[in-house]
Amino acid sequence: MKSQLQQLVQQILQDMGVTHVVPDVSNSEDPAHGEYTTNVAMRLASAKGGSAFGGKQSPMDIALQVKKQIEVHSSQFTDKGQDQKIGKQDHPISPKTPLSPLLQAIDHIEVAPPGFINVFLSEGALSTKLAEVLFSLIPRIIPCFRAKIGVVFCSFITL
Repeated sequence: MKSQLQQLVQQILQDMGVTHVVPDVSNSEDPAHGEYTTNVAMRLASAKGGSAFGGKQSPMDIALQVKKQIEVHSSQFTDKGQDQKIGKQDHPISPKTPLSPLLQAIDHIEVAPPGFINVFLSEGALSTKLAEVLFSLIPRIIPCFRAKIGVVFCSFITL
């Protein structure tokens, strides 16, 4: 999912006319800052004074522009995984793109000083990812249960 987020941010930057920067997306060290974070806005602001955005702009302004574009992309998905309601009327079908799973998984985005973009995933996306990890461990766990274990009982009796 991290590589998909990097691809999304890069696509947004290209749409904004920035082609020379590859965004660095990393796992957040603090859960209060979301699951993923990027400092691409700070890098863009320091590179030529943010000239790619029509003059000198602060990292916060650039981060807010990127956040808005991610939200525009994400807004085309009205159904966000766990929030799905069977009885919901007028439920539009979302277009399928390679980034659809990521866009559906985003719960919200926050911008933090001096220009970090923090991405929070929905609980549904996190539980799906957890299930994927647990299911991937099953082939490694099953052989442990099939192994034959020999037990030797020894008793020492003193007279």
